[in-house]
Amino acid sequence: MTQKKQSFHYIAFVLVLLLFVASLSAVFSRSKTKPTEQIVPILTKIARDMNQYCPTMLSESLRSDKVESQGNNLILHYSLVESDLGEINSIDLISDIEKDMVPTICKMDVWRKVLLKGAVFKAYYYDKHGKNIGNIDISYEKCLHYEQCENIK
Repeated sequence: MTQKKQSFHYIAFVLVLLLFVASLSAVFSRSKTKPTEQIVPILTKIARDMNQYCPTMLSESLRSDKVESQGNNLILHYSLVESDLGEINSIDLISDIEKDMVPTICKMDVWRKVLLKGAVFKAYYYDKHGKNIGNIDISYEKCLHYEQCENIK
């Protein structure tokens, strides 16, 4: 996959993430329940709200298919509509996307708060035939690991 397409995927991801953050901020500001009780209904609402826009093309090669809430997990499903699993190095691709995604999520205060309360952000990527390319999971622990690695540099 070219650097240009990877950049498109990253930009598209950030746009979806900003929509999520706006929804999340609004819900948190109105919520009066305990933090541990907040996550599941908040993630359920966000998934429902985001699915109003799915499926949608985020770039010429990336489609947001659906968003699911399963317990403390918010799962975003993406299709790389021009990619075939047999023709790409899926391990390198997912690794490259994750390298961009983890710092973006971990540096956002609203996401850190949600992750700290036990939520896990998951992104599932599929090829143009619906075959799984790979998954990315980001938890609060992954953010702490990322920060430790950054402090060593």
